[in-house]
Amino acid sequence: MILTCSAEGLDSPEIDPHLKWYDEDNNEITDRSGRVYLESDGVQVLKLYFSSIENSDAGTYMCQGEIDGNRIEKSIKLNLFKDITFDEVPAEQFPRLYDDALIICKVSGQPTPTVSWRYRGTKIRPSNHYVLEQDGLKIMNITEADNGLYVCRAEVQSDARFDFKNINVVVHIPPKITDGPGEVEGIEGHEVSITCKATGKPSPKFLFYRDNNPEPIVHSERVQLDKDGGALNFRPLSKYDNGQYRCEAINDVGQDTMEGKLTVIVPAKVVELKNMTRPEGESETLTCIAEGNPTPHMVFHKVGSPIAFEEGDNDNGRINVRTPQPGSLEMTIDNLTPEDSSNYTCIATNSGGDWRQNGTILVEYKPRIHASANIKETYTWAGIARNISCHSVGEPEPRITWLRFGQVLETNKTNKIYELGRNSVLQVKVNEEDEGWIYGIYTCRSTNTMGFADWPIELKRARVPDKPQDVIVKESTPTLVVLTVTPPADDGGNRITRYQVAYDSHSEEFALNNMRTSTNKQQEIRIENLQPSTTYIFKVRARNEIGFGSALEHTYVTEAVRQPYPLILLSDPLGMYPHEYTIQWEKPRTGGIPIQEYQFKTRKVQVKEKDGSWTMEKPLEDWNVMRVEDDPEAPMLYYRLQGLKPTTFYQLEVTARNDIDWSLANAEFIFKSSTADGGLITGERIDGGATSLAGNAVVAMAAALLCIAFPAVQAML
Repeated sequence: MILTCSAEGLDSPEIDPHLKWYDEDNNEITDRSGRVYLESDGVQVLKLYFSSIENSDAGTYMCQGEIDGNRIEKSIKLNLFKDITFDEVPAEQFPRLYDDALIICKVSGQPTPTVSWRYRGTKIRPSNHYVLEQDGLKIMNITEADNGLYVCRAEVQSDARFDFKNINVVVHIPPKITDGPGEVEGIEGHEVSITCKATGKPSPKFLFYRDNNPEPIVHSERVQLDKDGGALNFRPLSKYDNGQYRCEAINDVGQDTMEGKLTVIVPAKVVELKNMTRPEGESETLTCIAEGNPTPHMVFHKVGSPIAFEEGDNDNGRINVRTPQPGSLEMTIDNLTPEDSSNYTCIATNSGGDWRQNGTILVEYKPRIHASANIKETYTWAGIARNISCHSVGEPEPRITWLRFGQVLETNKTNKIYELGRNSVLQVKVNEEDEGWIYGIYTCRSTNTMGFADWPIELKRARVPDKPQDVIVKESTPTLVVLTVTPPADDGGNRITRYQVAYDSHSEEFALNNMRTSTNKQQEIRIENLQPSTTYIFKVRARNEIGFGSALEHTYVTEAVRQPYPLILLSDPLGMYPHEYTIQWEKPRTGGIPIQEYQFKTRKVQVKEKDGSWTMEKPLEDWNVMRVEDDPEAPMLYYRLQGLKPTTFYQLEVTARNDIDWSLANAEFIFKSSTADGGLITGERIDGGATSLAGNAVVAMAAALLCIAFPAVQAML
């Protein structure tokens, strides 16, 4: 806006009326720059510029000048008009709970408008709860009950103008921590979280501080901060994270804090355990140092032993364990022995886990040659290379040399030496021309830095064995004898490998590993195919690697021919099939002449069980009897019963007949057929090839049971 003051009617445009402007307070306006400033348009025109209008600019302005010596004044009144203006009215306002909250509504206008308030359709009047102020409405001790829509209304009654603004008031509640960090434990290297829960409106954000650091913890790849969820996640946890932590819950109207503690459990770990070496008889201390939080509990174990060496005296005071300081354990062993050489496990344990580490105590001692691992004598003979072994122990590992007549032996055409760690083998080759001197004492000498040990071994000349001490007949039939041989008292320095039995023009050898040995080391020799009622002179010799010894003679007369011996059945009493059962028996002792036929008797029985076996309680039917001829060229060892009833107990008797008589029946034998549906009774005999039942001269005394016979080799006994 411009106010112009000009002087008119002067005789000349050069005449200066000395024009001036004065404000409402009669102060001369002299500024030539600024918001309100003067500007001349010649000497007879003076303009007053308002670059922007303010309320304070309203009022009367006076222009003063001099014309012909007279002071002339002219005034102009500046009246301002401004529409209703809401200068500051936030549409949403969030006062703090229980505050005396000012709901802001700043209104301006010219003329100045009158401001009033409405809430829930009702005009608000001043009270103890509401105070009308120039910049808004003050609500005393505001609560959530005051939430809602408020109307700020401005009006100018002089010209009937009004305007209004809606304000949504939501009372915000400062944070209150309900579940603080507390005391948290975590294991180093694992994941753990510190959490914080709080109420508040709006929902608070969370910050965490450690110890006395004023700066909050920032999010990183390992330490992840969840500001919204209230969690500080350690992925993974470091032992350096141990400390005090403070959780701070923040929203726009306040904050709350709570302290907590994070204890980092550092799993036990052995950081130092040195190996030790010490001579026998001295003392040594094994020191184990471990770290961890909490301080680990520590013990020593000898590897291979379940006994732990606890703090204090162990092994009657010879071993002492002590803790010089937390995290350190010392085990002192006095009067060391070779048996103390071992790995010792230091076990460090805390709530984070346990750590095991081995340390070694090595006891140095002079060589030892134990009788249990070495021989005192060995045998050999001409043409043989004999190995003599020597085993020793010691620390450091000993070296073995061999001596003869006090001289160290070297490898040559007679002797060869093989080094095998703690073992040494001396191979002595005996030639006939050397037998005069080669037998005798050989000395194994084991040497290390701690000393030496000698072990004499006598090399003796081996011989053929003596004759057996005794030969007796243990068992016999008309065609068989079983001899029991007592070994020679002197085996000649060499293991007995076999026996030779000579009789008549026969000679048989029996290898020792194929013979039965009784508990008193007697050997059993079975001689078959003898003649009944015949006198035999058995000459028995023992043999070792060198040869046969002299013979021991034993005279025996074989039995006369007789009826067959009772058969020994081998079949499983529990049958595999419901309608058939295969009988199997040992090779029969025929009584000296061939078996002519077999008789098989079966009947159903009721049984009682005792100690896992069956015995007959009573028969349920008469015997079913059938006879089958035997073939001396293809003797039977099997017989198959058919036409049986499933799940039924049967008693079985088998007898054999030769030309003398029938044998006695076998020992009581009961079998059971398996479970299945019933079937037809059928059968056939197989005797090299299939033939009809009638064509084999089978005498069937009861037709209910049929049979199959299998060929087998049989000798006459």
